[in-house]
Amino acid sequence: MSQAVDASRIPELKTVVSTALAAAARAGATQAEVDASLSQGLSVTVRLGVLHGLDAIGETKLGRDKLYELCAGLEGHPDNAAPAAFGGFTVARAGAETLRCEVDDALKFILLIPDFEVSTPEARDVLPETIERRAGILSATN
Repeated sequence: MSQAVDASRIPELKTVVSTALAAAARAGATQAEVDASLSQGLSVTVRLGVLHGLDAIGETKLGRDKLYELCAGLEGHPDNAAPAAFGGFTVARAGAETLRCEVDDALKFILLIPDFEVSTPEARDVLPETIERRAGILSATN
């Protein structure tokens, strides 16, 4: 069931954008660091921001955990949604509790970005359709 939004509340749509940026900030990024050309966190930032904005406009008060679940469902996996929703260092797996750890300011992270682009679908096409059992077990335990 859809609800009409009072036209006087249209300025609140700015909340959607600022909430998207706030979600990125909670993940430790600034607006400039959410780089659309590299898609580093872009889809989850937009999705989570829109969900927060709609939650605010609709006054549904779903809360951070429910918005995270909705975002993870839209993303198809929780690994990007968890740090966007909760910040810090997170470990997330579908159907399991999300683990969030504080990151000491003394730790520094380095991201190496090659000078060429590969689309996600192209990168996935390189992967084999099946993997050996032992390789799957080792991957799942690490």
